[in-house]
Amino acid sequence: SRETNAYVELLSAIPESDPFPPLDEIEQTLLDAVKSKEPYCSLLESCVLSDFEAEECRPAKCPFQNSAACTYLESCFDPSVQTEYGIALGLLSEGEKLSEKVWDETKDETATASTAGDSKSAGVQGWGVPAS
Repeated sequence: SRETNAYVELLSAIPESDPFPPLDEIEQTLLDAVKSKEPYCSLLESCVLSDFEAEECRPAKCPFQNSAACTYLESCFDPSVQTEYGIALGLLSEGEKLSEKVWDETKDETATASTAGDSKSAGVQGWGVPAS
C-alpha cells in the first residue's frame, strides 16, 4: 500500500548509526497508518478468518473511504465478471453462468462451504447483497 511504501522510505532514511525500530513497533506503525486511511482494511483479515460473521464485516454500503476503491470493487457485482471469475476458479464450466448455478451441496458437489449454505456462512455477499 501507499502507507507501507511511505513508511519504508522513512525507515530507509534512518542513519546506520541510529537504532532501527523493533519489528513489533514497525508492524504496529503500519497497522495504524492503514487503519487511519482505510479503517475497513484493518478489519479485513479477521473478517476473512471469521467467514464475515461479524456485523462490521458486512456493511450496508461500500466500506472504503476512497471512492475509486468502491467503483473498482463494485465491478465485481457485474454478472459477466462473476462468471469469468467462476470459470477461472474452476467453479463453473465454459458456457455456464454464475446466475444459473445451484450452490446447494446436496445438488452440486463443486460448491464450497462458504457459498453453499453452510450454517456458519454469514449469508451475504458484497456489502449487504443477499446470498442467493
